[in-house]
Amino acid sequence: MKTKKIFLAAIFFTAVAFDASAQKGWRIEFSIEPHSSMGGDFQVPIDVLNNNSAFVALNKKFRPGMDVGVDAGYYFNDKASISIGVHYTSLGVDYKDYMWGYNGVTATLSKTIAMSYMKIPVLFHYVRPITPKISSHWAVGFYYGVLTNYRDESRVTSSNGSSVTLSAEDENIINTYSDYSGTHTEVATFTTKPFNSNDFGGIVNAGVQLLLSDKISLPVLLSYQVGFSNVKNKTSSYSYQGDTYLYWDDGMSNRPNLNLDYVNSSFGIKIGVLIKLGTSVKK
Repeated sequence: MKTKKIFLAAIFFTAVAFDASAQKGWRIEFSIEPHSSMGGDFQVPIDVLNNNSAFVALNKKFRPGMDVGVDAGYYFNDKASISIGVHYTSLGVDYKDYMWGYNGVTATLSKTIAMSYMKIPVLFHYVRPITPKISSHWAVGFYYGVLTNYRDESRVTSSNGSSVTLSAEDENIINTYSDYSGTHTEVATFTTKPFNSNDFGGIVNAGVQLLLSDKISLPVLLSYQVGFSNVKNKTSSYSYQGDTYLYWDDGMSNRPNLNLDYVNSSFGIKIGVLIKLGTSVKK
């Protein structure tokens, strides 16, 4: 809630900068943003052979991703404008490997979550000249995202040569395990998927804008996006051989992952090509 209030305040202060008597016009921007994303916590048992074991959170790593999109906007004056766009964004999180040792065998867990969204960002922009060719550029707003695909993959490899890979994607969970007898695959079907279909969050951009010509500019901005909603479906379930199971239930006495939230966030560098399509002066 506090984060939402900060974004609303920033939008208000941007909006009061609008001057209705100044030059107006339409704009379009094409942008690409390489970024690093982060997601929610995931916990594992310290002792996999003890049903009552305590759990520990996996250390997280930023996951590289990309945001590509196009935005249409309107200038209220030479400094202030508003835009709405359509973007394709890849998000997720990588977890650092976790190791167990038992009966002379070392097992290593590797886990990653990858998600893709179609986003509709709405931004309020404020540009202030520094030199005739360089301006500071600030933007703040919101986005609405629709999940297009996801993959939640966990892989355990053992020093004895065996391995197990559990991959949740689309409608199915695929469990692939290999040992001395060969490779085997089991498939279960989701009754409710592990992630919610929608996301909503805030955006803050800050950087410089280079004037290439009267109509074309090059914004180069630091971009931070953070979700306001939990996108994890804690009641997600799947069906296997006639029985139904909770996806986020690890099957042990402690079930911390049933209650942990998953919130998307990313930090990157947004590079755009901004084109003024026309201007008019209000009398």
